[in-house]
Amino acid sequence: MVLGSEGAFGIITEAWVRCVRVPKFRASATIRFPRQEFLDASAAVKAILQSGLRPANCRLVSAGEALSSGLGDGGEPVLILGFESCELPVMALLEQAIGLAVASGGIVESSKSSGEDQPRVRNAGEEAWRTQFIQAPYLKDAVIGLGWIAETFETCVGWAEWPQLHQAIMSNVQTAIVQHCGSGRITCRLTHAYQDGPAPYYTVLAAGLGELTQRCSQWEAVKKVASDTLLAHGATATHHHAVGRMHQPWFEAECSNLSGKVLAGIKSSLDPGWIMNPGVLVARKHKPNAKL
Repeated sequence: MVLGSEGAFGIITEAWVRCVRVPKFRASATIRFPRQEFLDASAAVKAILQSGLRPANCRLVSAGEALSSGLGDGGEPVLILGFESCELPVMALLEQAIGLAVASGGIVESSKSSGEDQPRVRNAGEEAWRTQFIQAPYLKDAVIGLGWIAETFETCVGWAEWPQLHQAIMSNVQTAIVQHCGSGRITCRLTHAYQDGPAPYYTVLAAGLGELTQRCSQWEAVKKVASDTLLAHGATATHHHAVGRMHQPWFEAECSNLSGKVLAGIKSSLDPGWIMNPGVLVARKHKPNAKL
């Protein structure tokens, strides 16, 4: 509760930290899904996670993102799959996961493994993804400096709701991009996935019109469409990038009035003056005797 409070409940002055040893055994593979849409390929991720396997990396990248990250030619989704352990070889686990992906229409492009006292070796797809991941923040700054809009948003949703959510997001946000920005595109990847559902991460790249303040307003309009769509399909307002102030209105709508009162009660006990990071996580209207 405190670790996820974004500073709204107080300052952590002391903590225990769990440390783990660097993995000795690693195995990874790059799997392509030719002639499949992103949603179809996500069935492989669902099968792997619900089988009981626990990959260290299970990142499905849409065809559009595969093109921009150097993973492919933009014609097919790509899955980056990896296992690691401090104690035991993991190649057998990777092979089981590959079997599930192949059963869902995947084709293995490359795989690598390394063991104890061996240097780590990444397969080509893993290396391409890692390079792009490290460079992405710098590229984003450069793109914004050229007058483009480059932003992201993420969420989490159950597997049953996932297909309808993804279709609605891709349609509604693409329409909003054209309406407010003139041109652009939206792409997706599954950065995290669980037995209960995926955590899709969407990237918006749009031309942007006018000065900086105008481009900010254009992104706010696109962001509103995206967040309204998430809320309408039972998805969370955000995932691993926290709530902050940007997502606060939709987080408030996502939560029940009771949960707001509970969070306000915790904040009032730990931060009676409501001075810690005000406006984050807990809306001021929930403060006892608040003057709105």
